[in-house]
Amino acid sequence: MAGALGLCRADPAQGEPPGPPALTVPERITAEPQGPSGAVVTFAVQATDWKDRDVPIRCLRSSGSPFPLGTTSVSCSATDRRGSTATASFPVLVEHLYRPAEGAKARAGRRLRLAWYPVARAQFYNVQLWRRAATGWKKIATVWPSEPGYRLRRSWLFDGRRHRLARGRSYVWFVWPWLKSGYGPLLGRNYFSVPRA
Repeated sequence: MAGALGLCRADPAQGEPPGPPALTVPERITAEPQGPSGAVVTFAVQATDWKDRDVPIRCLRSSGSPFPLGTTSVSCSATDRRGSTATASFPVLVEHLYRPAEGAKARAGRRLRLAWYPVARAQFYNVQLWRRAATGWKKIATVWPSEPGYRLRRSWLFDGRRHRLARGRSYVWFVWPWLKSGYGPLLGRNYFSVPRA
């Protein structure tokens, strides 16, 4: 028994068995692709019983496995010594976008090449480019290429105004595939910037 200011953990009341293990998994994992086939993704999961003892965990897929492009659901289960089992799952998204990569530095006055890995049965793609402004993010380009890539001109017209990549600015780009019945899930988003110098 703990002292007057201490804490203690009470055993379950007699006749009331403890609950299943406490299983903790990531809420969501997003990974950059390492090639056309996807990426090797690592993650951490944890499970303990009511006495804070570690409990064996089994996940399908396991940490360190290759994951394909797109979203894959990982299912995990933990079974304690009494045979009580807890289950949980989480999504792993390997984005299709790879050029410019997340955090890349682009050059002002150059033609920017946007590139991503293709989606089966995609008829075309919707690509959007946004620029950070004083009042928030502002869309400065929307294009619908049929191939998994697009090269921006040095300057272009959008929404009645001419735009170009500017020094000291931050940008983000998105891609969605158009399938037979509508747009598929977002393929990803990457932030990049243009240095001042």
